[in-house]
Amino acid sequence: MRIGFIGLGDQGGPMARMIKAGGFDLSIWARREEVRDEYARAGATIADAPAGLAARSDMLCLCVTGDEDVRDLLVEQGALAAMGRRSIVAIHSTIRPSTCIALQKYAAERNVILLDLPVSGSGHAALAKTLLVMCGGDNRAIARIVPVLECYAGTILRMGGAGAAMSAKLINNLMAVVNIGQAYQALLLGRAAGIDPAALRQAVLAGTGRTFAMDLIQRLQVPDRAAHVLGILRKDVALALEALPRPQVNCWVPLAQAGLEALEVLVTGGEMLLPSKKEGMLHGEFVVYGNA
Repeated sequence: MRIGFIGLGDQGGPMARMIKAGGFDLSIWARREEVRDEYARAGATIADAPAGLAARSDMLCLCVTGDEDVRDLLVEQGALAAMGRRSIVAIHSTIRPSTCIALQKYAAERNVILLDLPVSGSGHAALAKTLLVMCGGDNRAIARIVPVLECYAGTILRMGGAGAAMSAKLINNLMAVVNIGQAYQALLLGRAAGIDPAALRQAVLAGTGRTFAMDLIQRLQVPDRAAHVLGILRKDVALALEALPRPQVNCWVPLAQAGLEALEVLVTGGEMLLPSKKEGMLHGEFVVYGNA
């Protein structure tokens, strides 16, 4: 299967590299010369334009920023029109479910299959083959591309028809923001009660209040990293609050705002409640390392 890839950033780059390492015929298109040169050295074919890449791809993967980028590549720049019959477009970007549904119909009119395949996890997770891929769209098409997805995914879940996986991704990221806010407030609460935040973190991670956000907050105590995550999650929260059913989503607004505010504090470098992952701290009779 010939794979085309556009969007070779922090997330898409590792995914594309794992596809190449998996033995697939990889072609890419990128605006920046240094990116093209990097992938040429790795043995990938370099396309001159999105339409040219699409024409030679059995599966075209997009991992770009947002709705406008996806539409521009597929429609304005002619990628969909250039694709062969029954070829597949995989949208790994996080965009509106309604955009996925509209583009799926547009693609079907041209005998192309469009799938929404958002991912959850980092570029490091892609390199470790532990990404979560949520799948929306045609079941048979999803089954065809599982060997490609397995190059970087540890969990592949079928979510429903077109747009369903994108809705699931937005709900996942909305919950992530809420959990960050609650975990951060819990650490502040513990400190106000006289509990060392690092010790409280250990108790929560071992107890029924366990949340991945406790680990995430520790990793985000680097302002640049926190700023990057804040930018992504702020966009995804806005999409979720816009795209998901209004009566149900209204209760999430103040919860999500608390999470975004916690991230904003981390961006400033203030309220460093936990040791860095390289530090070890003695608490009572046990040593806590950041990754414990």
